[in-house]
Amino acid sequence: MKNTIKGMLITCLFLPASAIGQNEIDALRYSQIQIGSTARSLSMGGAFGALGGDYSCLSTNPAGLGIYRKSDFSFTLGFADRNHKADFEGNRNDDDRFSLELPHIGVVLANGSESQGSDFAFGIAYNRLASFNNSIFFQR
Repeated sequence: MKNTIKGMLITCLFLPASAIGQNEIDALRYSQIQIGSTARSLSMGGAFGALGGDYSCLSTNPAGLGIYRKSDFSFTLGFADRNHKADFEGNRNDDDRFSLELPHIGVVLANGSESQGSDFAFGIAYNRLASFNNSIFFQR
């Protein structure tokens, strides 16, 4: 019994030393936000979060939906061109991909009059914040 507890204690102390999960480079990579929103919001540098009246405000300022007087549907298409080149011990590997993406899609349901603004507005949207669809490989 005593040897079992001692073995478990040694295992618990030294096992985490050999396990590697993430480092500071991974933390920085996964914390970066690549804006994927409406073309209107991208042209204003993301300022519609404060102004409202755009689907991009759903994630930063939901009160911006109050500007909508009519229901609306929006989507944005994007293109991604990914080029990765790896050279390891004389072996060169290339990965070139061009893809069509959907960085934003959303709908706002609203009713209201032109003079009083919206009485009711409900919105749901998808905004891609980052894309990790990459493939980098190398071999001997």
